[in-house]
Amino acid sequence: MDNTQTTLIYKLTQLRLMIAAATVQALLRKANFNPDQPRVPAGEPGGGQWTDGGGFGSIQRRSPLNASSESSMTSGGGSYEVATTCAEHIATSCRGSVMREFPSQYLDVEIDDVRRDAQSGNAAARKALKLMFDKRFQK
Repeated sequence: MDNTQTTLIYKLTQLRLMIAAATVQALLRKANFNPDQPRVPAGEPGGGQWTDGGGFGSIQRRSPLNASSESSMTSGGGSYEVATTCAEHIATSCRGSVMREFPSQYLDVEIDDVRRDAQSGNAAARKALKLMFDKRFQK
């Protein structure tokens, strides 16, 4: 190979890497990923989950499994409500393949809102619930 071919191969490889990086960034933006958002420390109840950054006492969310009941958890003397959007539930409880079929309009919606839509006959909401809670799709 001469110098021109080597330079061309290098530039093509560089372009491929730039396209791959742009694709990853676009997917992360679409998923509302924010690497600077604080998380509950590993080893704590709810470890690895996103938080608002105010400590355990400031997390206020509804329970994902039973929208009518609130479940309190305690850690280090502070109590907080555990709750979830569909995206949070999928990240912690479902296989990654669920994201290929999951209705994107429900990713950032709380599970009890999806349940209401499903009860009113919304097919996409019913599909979302099936993908999140069917044992075949659990981790």
